[in-house]
Amino acid sequence: MRRFFKHRRRFMVAALGLLTFGLVGACHRHSWHDADRPAEMAERIADRISDKLDLDEGQQERTRELTLEIIESAKTMRSHRKEMAAELENQFKNQKFDEAALNSLADRSEKDLHNFRMTLVSKLSEFHSLLNEEQRQEAAELMGKFRDRFEQ
Repeated sequence: MRRFFKHRRRFMVAALGLLTFGLVGACHRHSWHDADRPAEMAERIADRISDKLDLDEGQQERTRELTLEIIESAKTMRSHRKEMAAELENQFKNQKFDEAALNSLADRSEKDLHNFRMTLVSKLSEFHSLLNEEQRQEAAELMGKFRDRFEQ
């Protein structure tokens, strides 16, 4: 049983690394941070991944779709930021600090994070199934290089 969890953790780290590599690479390379145009962002990320992994047309299209679904899912996760900041500001304006109100907002944010993680893992699993063995090995190498850059 312990061995299964060991491989599961490696898969999660690798999958999250690939997604992060695509997102960070696309945003940094093109200086594009406009969250109002998720389709364009998804296309740039998918194109970058496609170039690195030499995906065929069908794989490219499905990668674009998966990326857009992940981006859309992440939007809901970030939706509470302004609300949380406003509530915190209001708490400091009041005479009495209401911990329950902030904890309630934090609980909702944690649920959204959990839902995003579930979506992310599901979409990464679909992406993994799209790749052939050579592409998976190349993706693993890219993730290793990406991880090494951030461990220095």
